[in-house]
Amino acid sequence: MRLVLKPGQRGTKSEMQAHGAELVCVRYRYDPISKRRLKTAEIIVDEQYWKLECYQGIVHDKKVGLQIHIQETELRQNVKMAGRKWNPIQKVWELPLPTVFELDLEDRIVKRGPL
Repeated sequence: MRLVLKPGQRGTKSEMQAHGAELVCVRYRYDPISKRRLKTAEIIVDEQYWKLECYQGIVHDKKVGLQIHIQETELRQNVKMAGRKWNPIQKVWELPLPTVFELDLEDRIVKRGPL
């Protein structure tokens, strides 16, 4: 059995004081065999901007579908100018994954089958 608490919830006070903004969550794990409760804290130890260049070899050829609504004319124009195509069957814009990151559109990726 396990209980996960977010910072500020009851049971996280001492970890909040010790780790401050770096605290992600506190977990309580219960072991019924040894009759012990384990308290763990997940903290952020490093934060860096993710650089697409590091991963281009892995994702370079992968295409994903993007959802862009018909009213978003400026965004559609930007995608068209990037040379990307409309897929009428799946009703998504098809773009290579690196282009999606360059245009900062990763939140619009449609979770469907492969293109």
